[in-house]
Amino acid sequence: MLSLTACQTQKTQQNQQAKVDGFNIKYIKKTSWTKNKELDSAYYSYVTGNFNDSFKRFEALSKTKEKKTAAEASAMLARSYEQQRGVEPKDSETNLLFEKVKKMYESLKVKNSPVANIYQKMFFKTEINDNDIKELSLLAESGHIPAKNLLGVIKEKSGDYCSAFKNFEQASLAGYIPAFYNLSRYYANGLCIEKNLVKAQELETRAYKMGYNISK
Repeated sequence: MLSLTACQTQKTQQNQQAKVDGFNIKYIKKTSWTKNKELDSAYYSYVTGNFNDSFKRFEALSKTKEKKTAAEASAMLARSYEQQRGVEPKDSETNLLFEKVKKMYESLKVKNSPVANIYQKMFFKTEINDNDIKELSLLAESGHIPAKNLLGVIKEKSGDYCSAFKNFEQASLAGYIPAFYNLSRYYANGLCIEKNLVKAQELETRAYKMGYNISK
C-alpha cells in the first residue's frame, strides 16, 4: 500500500503527464515560462509561428529599462532577423541583412542574460564554456523554461544526450512547445529512452497542433 507522500507524488506526476498528453492550449497560456508576462507572450507567439506579433513584442521589450528582460528580448530580436521571422527585407536589403544581424549580436548585453550570451556564442560559433552552461543552468533551475529547452539543445550538441533528454522532458511538462518536438526525436531514435515510434509521433503531432513547425 502506497504511503500518503508516495500517493501525492504519484498524483502530481499523473497531473503533469495529463497536461502534456492533453496538450491543453489554455493551460499553456496560463503557464509562466519566464516569470514575466510580456516576455511569456512574446515567446508564445514566437514558438507558435505568429512571428509578426513576436517580432513586435521582442522589439518593444528590447527597449525596456529592466536590463535582464531587455538583453533577452534583444537576443530573440536578433534571432528573428537572422531567421527572417517577422521581418521580410526588401531585395535591396538582403545583402545588408547579415551585417545588420551581426551588429545586433555584437551589441547584446550578454552579462545581463545567459540566454543572450548563449545565442551570441552560437551565432559567432565561439566556444560555450562551463561557466556559460552553469549560468544557463541556474536560470533554467529558477523556472525559466526557454532556458531549460536551450540547455537541452546545448547538452545535445556536446553529445550529452541523457541530460538533453531530461531538460527537454522537463520543459515539455511546463508546456513549452518546442520541447515536444525535441523530445519526439529522442523517442524516434531511442536516445536515453526506449525507442517508441508511436510516442514520437504523438509528441510531434502535439507540437504541430499547438502551432509549432520546424520549417518556419
